[in-house]
Amino acid sequence: MRKFGKISAIVACSLLALIIILYLSVDLIARYALHRAGTDLMGVETTASSVDLGIIRNSTTITDLTIDNPEGFRQPRLLEVKNMYIEGRLGTFVSSNIQIPLVSLDGFTIDLEQIGDRINVSEVVSNISKEVDEPDDSGGDITLNIARLEIKDITLTAEGKIVSIAGGKLDATLPKIELADVGTESDPDKLLAHVIGIMVKIVLNHIASNPIKGLSNAALGQIGNAIESIPGLKQVGLGKPIADAVRGVGEGAAGAINGIGDVIRGATGGKAKSDGSSKGAAGSDEQQP
Repeated sequence: MRKFGKISAIVACSLLALIIILYLSVDLIARYALHRAGTDLMGVETTASSVDLGIIRNSTTITDLTIDNPEGFRQPRLLEVKNMYIEGRLGTFVSSNIQIPLVSLDGFTIDLEQIGDRINVSEVVSNISKEVDEPDDSGGDITLNIARLEIKDITLTAEGKIVSIAGGKLDATLPKIELADVGTESDPDKLLAHVIGIMVKIVLNHIASNPIKGLSNAALGQIGNAIESIPGLKQVGLGKPIADAVRGVGEGAAGAINGIGDVIRGATGGKAKSDGSSKGAAGSDEQQP
């Protein structure tokens, strides 16, 4: 009887070890898949320190997501996200109608640089466009909708010709983004490209809605034009401020039909500082008192 008990314990421990190995392997595979897909699509190194698919939970978390700058720019990273939380069962992501209750990005840092005629974000978006074929009208589109999108703790760094103030460099903090119903329709093989394009568009429009002293609007316009050139990009969820989505009425909700730039509004203005000394509040290019 004791021998049987020992055998049972060994089998149980072996099964537990196997489950742990499989669980860790799934996350390692997911991290590698993110690395390969992101790097191949954007043409720059894309990594994450961990990807937890949450097999036993209804959520996925990605930690320390980084997208490198193209070669020749001063900062090593184009984008860094400390924590990314995606609510939803794994099975949701393999359906043709992907409904995600919540996506939350925390610790979001984006670098905008213009060296000569080169703009870092435009180059990455251009790489995406090259990797995405022209739209296929044969059907089989995937619909993706994010019921609630949150981007918090947003930091913008900018330098080079994109900055028009002395020193050619600035850092700014921006208010959080909270939107309802952000989505797209896409061919399965283009979905990642279109989601990235929409996310960049949302952030750029948020920057434009919270003007920062010394940041070139013309350069932001160039980046926006590059995003619009991604083949087959269709944004079916324009996004509404959460408060307007809850009320279902009001100027913000009505304005949503005019495009995402009309409805992204922060609670407070962004603040920028140049060369670590002077500070300017969000608004016009006039010096703030």
